[in-house]
This record gives sequence, C-alpha cells and structure tokens, in this order.
Amino acid sequence: MTAVTCAVALGFLVACSPGTDGLGPPERDATVLPGEDRDLTERLHLPIYDYRTNEAQLRTITQAAGAHVESCMRGLGYDYTHVPETNEHLETDTAFFGPHGEYRRYGLVSLDSAEEYGFGAPEHLDGAEEGTDPPWRIDHGGQTEQDAMDALFGGREDVHTPSGEPVPVHGCFGWAHARVDPHMEIVTKEQAQEGIAGEQPGIAGTAEWIKAVSFDRALDDAEVIDAMGEWVVCMDGAGYPGEDFWLVGSSESAVAVDDTVAAITAVECKEEVGLIDLMVRVETEVQVELITRHETELLERHAQLEEAVENALTSLEEHP
Repeated sequence: MTAVTCAVALGFLVACSPGTDGLGPPERDATVLPGEDRDLTERLHLPIYDYRTNEAQLRTITQAAGAHVESCMRGLGYDYTHVPETNEHLETDTAFFGPHGEYRRYGLVSLDSAEEYGFGAPEHLDGAEEGTDPPWRIDHGGQTEQDAMDALFGGREDVHTPSGEPVPVHGCFGWAHARVDPHMEIVTKEQAQEGIAGEQPGIAGTAEWIKAVSFDRALDDAEVIDAMGEWVVCMDGAGYPGEDFWLVGSSESAVAVDDTVAAITAVECKEEVGLIDLMVRVETEVQVELITRHETELLERHAQLEEAVENALTSLEEHP
C-alpha cells in the first residue's frame, strides 16, 4: 500500500497523493477553503487541477521563500526586510477566483459575484493591473542598493557584499526558493532563448502547459464557437446588443463595470446556452488525452510540489 502524506495549516489541507508508483490522478482534497463555493468548484473542476498547487498552497510557498530570502540577504550584510503578504483577503480572493482561478476562467459565471461586484472585483483588487509594491524593502542607497538588487536576483559576478560572503549563483531569490522547492530549475536568459524550459518554484510546468492548450483548443471548438454566438443573440434579446463575450463590462463595452443587472444577464445567458458546462466538457476531453501522454512527469512533479508545501509549512513555523 502506498503511503499518503497530508498536512493541515493556514486553513487548508495539503493534497493527499498516492505518489508516483502507480498510475492515475492524485487523490483529490475534499477540504473546503475559506470562501470557497464547493458546488461551483466541483462544477468547474478540470482534471489538470489535481496535478498542480492551488492558490493557497502557492501563496504558502511564496511566503516561506520570502522568509528565506530575508535570511540570505541579511547574511550578506544588507539591510533588507521581507514584507510578507497577509492573509487578510485570502477568503475574499478565494470566493472571487476559486482555488485554481476557475471561477473566472470563462469570465463571469457566478450570480453571487455578479450581484455583489457586477463585472468588477473586490475593492482591494482595483488597480492591480497597475502593479503593486515589491514584497521587500532595501534600506540602502546608491551603489549599495544596486548591489543589493543584484545580490537579490543574481546574474552579476562582481557584487561586493557588506559581509564579504559570495552571492549565491542565482541570487538570494533563487537560493531561497530552492530551499522550499528543491526541484525547481532556474534557466538563464540565454537558455530560455534556446527553448530550454525551467521549472518555476511551486509551479508544475507541464500542468500549466496542458491548462493553456486545453483552453486554446476549446476556443477553436465548433460547438463552443456556436454557443458563444448564441450567447450574443441572448444578450441582444435582453437589451445588450453587440456585446463581446470576453469584453462585456470592460472599458471596450457599452455596459458599465458596475452594472449588476447586465452582469446577472450575462451569466444567465451563459446558462441558457449551456456555455459553461460545454467549455468544461471540451477542456476535460483535451486534458484527459494530454494527461495520459504526460502522466509520469505530472505525477513526479506533483509529488515534488507536495514536498515543497511541506517544506514551506515547516519554514513558516520556524520563521513565523
């Protein structure tokens, strides 16, 4: 019998997996995250989600790596402070995006979200596209600040650190993330240009590729294209002519972002033409085929990511 590893922290359960010594998907986690609509999660579930970290797990990996970055930078003598992301909005974000971002994959699909935000988002997400402050503070100026930035991300061999210690090969950022996810792989700009793929910390590259491919293929599916046309007809009949499926409620739409009636209508039209369930079905068919072809590497990376989450939880206990 294969050993199963689980851990509980930050209000979520690390997924239990049968490991890589047998075929088939990892065992799915039945724990409901704070803010999650489990019925909607189940309805929108795609097979590839079983092989990747959810947003709560990825946030934990990022937080733990940030603590290690601070330790590394201070060890080099820099006045560096990691500014950890709080969990203040975790429940709201989960309710809005879903554990895997699935609640927004096909645009607005939740009547509850439409009633509360229209086509918009929670207030703390407004302006997110404009960028946010970096999760660190460097209290240096001039060349010392530039050296600190180079020490943070690597890539420069002649950095003279205040402590005299050498900078890790990929900077403190790479070193810290490798402490949490030792199977990650950083590639240089030159390697990336040559088509050599790395493995981002906390990310399953093959799973993300399959997730992207299935979406693109679904958009080219004849049934989906017809259903999107039917959605336009439905919106026309409801008094919203000429709206684009992906742009409705945006700056390129005649409908205001805070128009809750229009947002509810957009969701109801998706339901009327069966578009949501159709997209899930088409994507599932594509993903099942691709998962079968890449199952070994998917399972291997999934086991590595479980290890990364466990490492992150341990790190956060040691560096609260």
